[in-house]
This record gives sequence, structure tokens and C-alpha cells, in this order.
Amino acid sequence: MGDPKAPLFLMRHGETVFNAEGRYQGGSDSRLTEAGRGHARVVGEMLAEVLGDAPVRLVVSPQGRAMETAEIAQSVLPTCVGLEVDARFREVSMGAWDGHTRAEIAARWPDARAGRPGRTWIFHGPGGESLDDMVARLDPALQDVAARADCAHVLISHGLAGRILRALHAEMPLEVMLEEDAPQDAAYALEPGGSVRLMETAAYRVRMRGI
Repeated sequence: MGDPKAPLFLMRHGETVFNAEGRYQGGSDSRLTEAGRGHARVVGEMLAEVLGDAPVRLVVSPQGRAMETAEIAQSVLPTCVGLEVDARFREVSMGAWDGHTRAEIAARWPDARAGRPGRTWIFHGPGGESLDDMVARLDPALQDVAARADCAHVLISHGLAGRILRALHAEMPLEVMLEEDAPQDAAYALEPGGSVRLMETAAYRVRMRGI
């Protein structure tokens, strides 16, 4: 992928009820928790500080948890020039596994993870999307946004989709990036040369290091 023509940031939606319950959301949805609304706010405030007076546009997955996150972030980004919904940034559909916990999946589909290391098993849900499916829609979506030079952009997406976007930008093996963290109280700058830089909020630093 070519270098972004303007500042480009990636954030995940805030914590949801399903996140708190340990449920895989995929193509299903649930509302942000109070903590999740706080995540959206603190990440938005951090980006506002970084951007200063520079105009920024939000490019958002259409799923409710991403839209709710975007509305909160937009409220604390005084230079936001618009919110654009792009369905290509939605989360992977796990098909029949959407909305289930890992224990529920293991009980009903005991071979779900057989021979599938790390998080790659997630892309084999009955009726769900494959990893190739995800790359086929996320790669051109990322390239389209990276090619824009009119203003900074913030992509608001999801845990697995966000990991794939980071891998595509960094030209890193997907299976490796899938094992990386996807914090909801931090963001990433997708910088020239394939650099992916973690942007820590104060809340993230407290959670991770107690400082």
C-alpha cells in the first residue's frame, strides 16, 4: 500500500455489553457500556489534542457500536468536517457463531478450533466470512482513504477488522497481527513507510502500567 497522503488514524469502538460478557459480536451488535462511552471520549479527546486546528473526517463502520463511538468522538473533535459511513470497514461476520461465547461455540461446534492456530479459527464460522473475504473488502477501502489528501482521517472500525487493517498497512503477515492487542482506549497512527504507531491515552497507560 502507498503512503497515506494525509494523517491517518485508526480506532476501535468502545467496550460493548457483548465485550463485557465475553461474546463474539461479529455481524451482530450490542450497545456501548458506560466504560465504552468513556473509551470513545478519551480517544477522541487525545486525537483532538494531536490534530490541533487540522480538519478531520471520520470514516466509520455502519455497525451500531462503531456509529455510537463515532458520535461521541465527533462531539469532542471540534475540527471534524464530517462523518462518512463505509460498510467495508465492518467487522467480520462469524455466521452462526455471532453472539456466542467461546464456551458456547466449543460446546455446540467442538471442532471449531481444530487445526486452526491463534485467532484464525474465527474466520471459519458456518455461513461467516473467510479471512480472504475480509482482505478483499478492507484492502481497497484502506487504499481509498489513504489516497485522500483533503484532510486527516480517523477510521472507526472493530477488533479483528482493525488488526487486518494494521497488517495491510504494515505489510505484516495477517496471522501474526491477528495475535496483537486491539485496545479500545488507545488509537493507532498509520504512518508513511508502513509504520503503525500506538497512541496511548492516559487511561491506557493507567490500565497497562499503573501510571
